[in-house]
Amino acid sequence: MKLYELIDFVPKLSKHSALDNKDRLRKNTKADQIGNGSFGTAFDTKSNKRLNQVTKIGKTGSIMSGNIAKKVEEDGWLLWMQAVHRAQKRGEDNPYFPIMDDLHIRKDKDGLLSYTANLHKLLPFRTAKLISNMDLMVSLREHMFGPTDITFSDGPDAANNILFHLNQTSSAVDRNLAAALNMVDQLIYTSREEFMKDIHYGNVMWRITGTMPQLVIVDPIA
Repeated sequence: MKLYELIDFVPKLSKHSALDNKDRLRKNTKADQIGNGSFGTAFDTKSNKRLNQVTKIGKTGSIMSGNIAKKVEEDGWLLWMQAVHRAQKRGEDNPYFPIMDDLHIRKDKDGLLSYTANLHKLLPFRTAKLISNMDLMVSLREHMFGPTDITFSDGPDAANNILFHLNQTSSAVDRNLAAALNMVDQLIYTSREEFMKDIHYGNVMWRITGTMPQLVIVDPIA
C-alpha cells in the first residue's frame, strides 16, 4: 500500500466520537497527552512502531463561527492539511509543511466530523533549549526574513520577532516560507467559511534536522 493511500480526506460513517477514540487510545497504549488545542489533542503512544510520531485526535469546527464542522472545508486544520497533502503529492517538498503519515475522518449520525491522524513528532516553539540560544534564533530569523536593524536583547526576543513576521507574509525572504504563508492566505481568501490567520507560538513548532532547527507551520488557520 502506498503511503498516500493511508491519508483519506473523505469522511466515513462511524459510531465513535473523538472522545471514544481518546479513551480507546489511553486504554490500549501507555499514551501521554503532550499537547491540547481548541479542537484537537496530541498523544505520544510510547509505541516502538511510532517512535517519531504523535497521534492527534480531535473534533472539527471553527473558532470564528463556533460551529462543529460537517465538511472538511469547514475546519481550519483539515483545510490546511488537505492543501499540504495535495502539494506534497505534486512533489512540493516544502520544509515548512508538517508531515502526516495517515488520517481517518469520521462522520457521526448527525453528520458531524472528528478525526485521528498520525504525524511526525515536532518540538514546541517555546522549547527553552532552542529559543534561549541567541545566536541560533537570530540566524533563523535572518534566514527567514533577512537582516534587521533591530538589536535583540536575548534569544526569546528574537523568537518573538520571528512570530511577529510570520504574520506579515510579504516580509519572508525564504522562498519556501513565502510559498507556505501565501498558501495560508490563499486558503483563507478563497474559503467560504469565516477563517482568520492564527499563527502564534502554539501553532508553529520545530523539526530537528542535522543542521539547524526547521520551523514548521502546523495549524495556521482558525
